[in-house]
Amino acid sequence: MDKLQRTCAKFFAFSSISLYCYSNEMKKLFHFPEFYSELKHDFVKKCILEIDTFNAEQPKPIILTIDTRYHFAVIPLQQERTLLVGPVALYADNSSLLPIYEFFSNRHKCTSMSYENFLHAISFLTELCTGNTCEITELIRVDVPILQTEPKESLPPSHLKISYTGEALEQRLLKLIEKGEVDELKKQLEFPSYVTVERMSSNPIQHQKYLFIIFMTMAVRAAIKGGLDDEKAFELVGKYCIKMDNCSQINDITSLIYQMAINLCREVNKHNINASLSSTMRNCCAYIRANLYAPLTLSILAKVLKISTRTLSERFQKELEMTPMAYVRSARIEEAKFLLKYTNHSVLDISIALQFSSQSHFTNVFHRVTGLTPRHYQETDFT
Repeated sequence: MDKLQRTCAKFFAFSSISLYCYSNEMKKLFHFPEFYSELKHDFVKKCILEIDTFNAEQPKPIILTIDTRYHFAVIPLQQERTLLVGPVALYADNSSLLPIYEFFSNRHKCTSMSYENFLHAISFLTELCTGNTCEITELIRVDVPILQTEPKESLPPSHLKISYTGEALEQRLLKLIEKGEVDELKKQLEFPSYVTVERMSSNPIQHQKYLFIIFMTMAVRAAIKGGLDDEKAFELVGKYCIKMDNCSQINDITSLIYQMAINLCREVNKHNINASLSSTMRNCCAYIRANLYAPLTLSILAKVLKISTRTLSERFQKELEMTPMAYVRSARIEEAKFLLKYTNHSVLDISIALQFSSQSHFTNVFHRVTGLTPRHYQETDFT
């Protein structure tokens, strides 16, 4: 391990910020933490090209700001090497779903750090690695659009949820509000969206307020469609509108969007609880809907509910007039319909993710329920 590598290892141990060292031919020399996913080739290429854009006798580090809330540093080194540092997030972010990794499921947690502290850290690291002084005022700051690239993994492992972008994410959130599925909505909102939105104002705070109003309009319609009383729905979002109007920080507006969505969903959930179902059956149905990508068997469900398989089957048949596994299949087909319409995943990938034994088995069940093959459903315009 040479001096540069030792320096980077110590910097990572102290800061928990990821580091990647590449040659100017984009060959990876080392990275920390080890055994985690490397960066995507096109992202590395973009970073190295940024240095060429600001060519100078003594190139300075470049700070890339991605999607307004993530920061990445590009530090040019001697011997035609480049150090990529980050990303860091402006606020706590356990997901780090930036599409810059080769494999999403093996990415390092995105460190939370203020922008000013990140600049000081990069200034310090640059001096350690190059031996040259580097003031934070010398750092070149660049805003870059987020990369819309596909990860190598067409789907995450089958025990994880599929993540959504673009129209799929929007429809997913609205559908969860409409159904009153609070826990699932919380999980989905924990993943930062990397959907780019056309700038609607030169003022970032005003832009975020416009986004609030747009999402509020769609969310309240979804809640009303889900059965929530019109007056109650508008009364709830009206309170958040007043709070939003007084906000002066982007993060505060984002937090209000999250709170509003969760509370709308919670109210729909309260309205939709079927009084004819026992608490055991409600819990069973909720568990099934939250675990469609995981193995689900009669014995697993019975163990979760702490009842016998026989009791579970009898109660399910009595209260829902179907077997537990028929309910599982129905819920998975509904999820498959959504994936076919709003994502680019193949029929094979969807069948695997939703725990069908084979693509042909999935096709047969889907056809039996919908009257269409998955591919035909995907190609049909229902508008």
